[in-house]
Amino acid sequence: MAAFVAEEVKRRLRSSLEFKFQKSEIEVHLGQQVSREILATLTQEGGKPKRLHATVLALDIRGFTKFAEDRSPDEILDFQNKFFGPILEIINQHRGVVNQILGDGIMATFGAPSPNPLHADMAFQASLAIIKKVKELSSSGVIPETKVGMGIHSGEVITGNIGNESRKQYSISGKAVIIAFRVEQLNKDFGSQLLITEEVRRNVVLGNIST
Repeated sequence: MAAFVAEEVKRRLRSSLEFKFQKSEIEVHLGQQVSREILATLTQEGGKPKRLHATVLALDIRGFTKFAEDRSPDEILDFQNKFFGPILEIINQHRGVVNQILGDGIMATFGAPSPNPLHADMAFQASLAIIKKVKELSSSGVIPETKVGMGIHSGEVITGNIGNESRKQYSISGKAVIIAFRVEQLNKDFGSQLLITEEVRRNVVLGNIST
């Protein structure tokens, strides 16, 4: 009986360790595709729908289509890696979450899926840091001369899984997302790189504007 109990304990221990290893492997691979915040939401909350007040940042790389026409796939990928790497780091440093990398742009949210009362200010500060970083990368020759267009808007968003049983994707949607992308497009009319809505401006911390 003692031998049987000991063997059963060993079997359950092995099963537990195998499960933890498999779970860790899954989290590593999935973590390469989504942010830590989204991964935590998926594993802990199952991606259940929620309404949150957040800030959405839409970013577009100007002239990317024309740039890509005359470049090899390796050159395009090299540019994207050198551009997106520092930009993603800036967003992470300001507690933002990158929801989509669109090839020639980014959609990021601040305050979702993890609530953050300073989400509007964080998004604004991140956008200023992005403009500065892109200028540094261009002037140092790390990437070709590059300009961006960004639109930022604060409002209600809906977070959660979208899809069916065979495939689901964690998504953030709502009017705030649509407005952010529309504001981003207005930069083309004004010849600017950054536009924010009144909802964002009201929540920018005075005296905290970096140059």
